[in-house]
Amino acid sequence: NHSVNRIHADRSQPQREAALRDFRNGDARVLVATDIAARGLDVEAVSHVINYDVPAAPEDYVHRVGRTGRAGNQGKAITIVAPVDEFSMQAIERLTGQAVKRVVPHGFGGTPVTIAASKTLNKFTPRSTTVRSFRPRRAR
Repeated sequence: NHSVNRIHADRSQPQREAALRDFRNGDARVLVATDIAARGLDVEAVSHVINYDVPAAPEDYVHRVGRTGRAGNQGKAITIVAPVDEFSMQAIERLTGQAVKRVVPHGFGGTPVTIAASKTLNKFTPRSTTVRSFRPRRAR
């Protein structure tokens, strides 16, 4: 029973603005958005940001989760991570200087194993810590 709206590239600018306005004033309690909404939006009191996927670039993660917990408010960022995303999560941890807690839901598989003194990862641990971004390179 939540009112929901959406922002994505296939919506017109007036539709995006209306969706954002509805979210800001509480007419829409949930806003589903692509990375089009990751930067430049300021909405007060966003309690949660849920990432359906791990962004290719760690900086994009920072911008996404930065929509919550602003101006001294509390907020939570939840990211759904598949074993193949572990490299990207490690790159995010290096960029932010903070460990991201991993939670494996009961019955979901993925027996946790301890990798280092304070780091617990899924059994699908990558063999290398090298992270490659697949974003297009900027022209010089």
